Amino acid sequence: MAAKKTGPKAAKNGRGKAPEESARKAPEGVDPAKLSKEELERYPVLQLKVYEVEPLLLDPRNARTHGEGNLDSIAKSLKQFGQRKNVVIDREGVVKAGNGTLLAARTLGWKYIIGGPAPVDLVKARAYALADNRTAELAGWNPEVLRSEFTELGGLSVDLSLLGWNQGEIQGLLQGPTDPSKEWRGMPEFAQGDKTSFKHVVVHFADQAAVDQFAALIGRKITNRYIWFPEIVIDHVADKRYASSRRS
Repeated sequence: MAAKKTGPKAAKNGRGKAPEESARKAPEGVDPAKLSKEELERYPVLQLKVYEVEPLLLDPRNARTHGEGNLDSIAKSLKQFGQRKNVVIDREGVVKAGNGTLLAARTLGWKYIIGGPAPVDLVKARAYALADNRTAELAGWNPEVLRSEFTELGGLSVDLSLLGWNQGEIQGLLQGPTDPSKEWRGMPEFAQGDKTSFKHVVVHFADQAAVDQFAALIGRKITNRYIWFPEIVIDHVADKRYASSRRS
């Protein structure tokens, strides 16, 4: 009698399916030879090639900027995960999508990069470059799912700083939304009376003699563009700081 195979059995839920923890086998890829000519034209990404980094040109028309922090994040991602998305290169060797990836690859000292073809028509390639950047930034984030992923990945010893968020952003996401009313509790109370003038008028003087005559009338020198009558002390706070009662 053949020996019965033993091993861990996948527990099933009420619907007869294995729980999420069970490994799911990825579907088999389709042989490109089975695609029609029309379908092949729809997926130019199937024409990926390995390019040398050095001869490739950055797009001078690239409207997307890449600051130091952004390039650092891209470089960290490439180093940690490898190049998982190809850059897109036109027929003149100009990168129309993935300029940040190209810059980061150069920073890492990479010799090669994976690229796919941009539209052959150069005008269409320019339009594609804008569409590629714009459609990506129109997406949003689900904060609850993001918080859950950060919490679980952090618990699995994943370095969250490699994901593109800075420490302050990560901390804020993990803490969740705050209640503004709670933030205000404990703040000192203060009251300030109405310090606006009762009435104000604009006085025009015909000459300096008129200015001097008016000054003598109110017993004041007129040196500013405005005066208070009778004279009062104006509070100035622009050059002062509020000191905390808490000592460090």
